[in-house]
Amino acid sequence: MRRVVVEDRFREAAYGRRSTGLLLLAAAGLLMAYAAWQLFTPYTTEGGAPCSAPVVDLGSRDADDDDHAYGPPGDGVPGPCVTSGRQWPAPVAGLLLALPFTAVGTAKFISGSVALSLREHEDAVRQSEQ
Repeated sequence: MRRVVVEDRFREAAYGRRSTGLLLLAAAGLLMAYAAWQLFTPYTTEGGAPCSAPVVDLGSRDADDDDHAYGPPGDGVPGPCVTSGRQWPAPVAGLLLALPFTAVGTAKFISGSVALSLREHEDAVRQSEQ
């Protein structure tokens, strides 16, 4: 009877580690999705001027831009997308916060999964010996 109790506790702990790992990986995924949304989606400024996504359309920030959102050509005055555009600290912070969640979540998920797999293997070996 004592062996069964120990075995159940071990399996519950392994399932718990695996579940915690999945939860941490889900949190990291949400942080990465936030960063991707900040970097790859177009936006409008407070004044209502449409601006392209910061990463997708980096080439249109030249002085000869057709829609002049980044400044009319030749006058040297920054346009509305330059002065009130999306800031880099928010998506970078999302990615930096996701790193520890990813590392710890991966370690917990793998350790729980390996423990359960080895336990199942041990049970199969024991049954084959009987």
